[in-house]
Amino acid sequence: MMKMTPEQRLALFTALEAKLNNLIDRGLPRRAAGVCLDIISIVDTHGERQKYAKLRATLVRSSNKHNGQQSWYLAGQFNGGDL
Repeated sequence: MMKMTPEQRLALFTALEAKLNNLIDRGLPRRAAGVCLDIISIVDTHGERQKYAKLRATLVRSSNKHNGQQSWYLAGQFNGGDL
């Protein structure tokens, strides 16, 4: 990663945090977990890294859960009928 000034780092952090919150609000926890990794790579303190690592772990766990109403189909296996 290239050297960044403190102003550039703050601007990137702010943009990534806004993107993270947007993805969480839209219900996309797996994508939000990826953004957490980007944030972890640019924050300076151990406490901030730990905060986003915990959030990422929570997002990954929640992305593995799905309700029983959701149906999964493999490409080419759908033969018609109600979805």
